[in-house]
Amino acid sequence: MEPRIIKTNDQYRHFRAQVEELALLDPDPESPRGLRLELLAKLVEDYEKVRFAFAKPDPIDAIIFRMEQQGLRQKDIAPLLGGKNRASEVLSRKRSLTLPMIRALHTKLDIPLGLLVREPDAAYTTSSPAKRPIKKAPRARPDVGPRGFDGFMPLGLVRSRLLEIPAECGVYVVVQSEKSAPAFLASGEAGWFQGRDPSYPIDVLQRKWVPGAGILYVGKAGPASGRTLRKRISELVRFGSGEPVSHRGGRALWQLTEIWDARIAWKVTAGDPLDAERALLAKFERDFGRLPFANFRR
Repeated sequence: MEPRIIKTNDQYRHFRAQVEELALLDPDPESPRGLRLELLAKLVEDYEKVRFAFAKPDPIDAIIFRMEQQGLRQKDIAPLLGGKNRASEVLSRKRSLTLPMIRALHTKLDIPLGLLVREPDAAYTTSSPAKRPIKKAPRARPDVGPRGFDGFMPLGLVRSRLLEIPAECGVYVVVQSEKSAPAFLASGEAGWFQGRDPSYPIDVLQRKWVPGAGILYVGKAGPASGRTLRKRISELVRFGSGEPVSHRGGRALWQLTEIWDARIAWKVTAGDPLDAERALLAKFERDFGRLPFANFRR
């Protein structure tokens, strides 16, 4: 399909997938691929702005749009709305959003507060009409290693915001949103790369859990050619989404029930990212006496 003004969700998903594919190639901006990437990214961005800013969606439209963006189903967002039954009532407009629901949708799905707090028939504005603006929950920060990490992007938004991740070598960390007791899945939804089961036994996960730690996983990108932060983080998320791609490192992440609430942060390194990764892991071990939850000794 040749680039065109996006008018449907199917076109939006098609062109967003092309943006993701081209972004991983990191083409020269003046090359044919680079120019196509720039054009497609602009078309995708414009469509998102139109849907949010000019179509004047009510809160339910905004939620459904974000679900379509991220490939989520009703059951995936049910925990944010108080359970399966309440999710059904909210999405069918039989129940109004409560303040805890608004906070959860804003924090977990990155839906603008201005869309969630407005009345269904009110005109949309870029600023929140609420008399008492809701403060966004503070972003988690890693508790190991040097400062200077960027991003802190929800894992669920990585694929639609891939161009924000640098196409350079470096290290990255997965940071849990809340340091609460975990719940594990007996079998995760990660991909079966080369036919290998990505899941660990529950008892292994329970022994690996590190109480009180914010960091769940430390990874590196590079120095091999093409192994950039953008590519490796994309592979991590695609693997966790069930695709059979080569990113089995950190696969214990995908047996955490609330993993898509976690955030990913990155740091570009001037030297060998392997050295930076080792330094982060060594400091974590000094602080907690073991490796992060999803890091296993090779």
